[in-house]
Amino acid sequence: KLVAWQELSVLKERMAEVQAKADAASRAQQEAMAEVEAQYDAQVNALGAELESSEERHAETAEALVAAQRELMELAASSEKLRLQLAAAKRQAVTASLN
Repeated sequence: KLVAWQELSVLKERMAEVQAKADAASRAQQEAMAEVEAQYDAQVNALGAELESSEERHAETAEALVAAQRELMELAASSEKLRLQLAAAKRQAVTASLN
């Protein structure tokens, strides 16, 4: 009977050791998962910031393009106005030379 109690005691000790190792492994796994989640969150945040920055640059580029197109249209209108003025001045010069 004493041997059975000793064996039971040894088994309880081994069971406690196994449980302690399992608890430590579980804690290590939870810490590793927390680290993975933190890295994932950091990457997601970085990608979000990069996307937002890219969208801002795209908007700025689009605004600059619209401004450049507007300026080009104004220059074209001004050029046409000058062309018409030059043609009128030539007609006046021809008319003046005929008189």
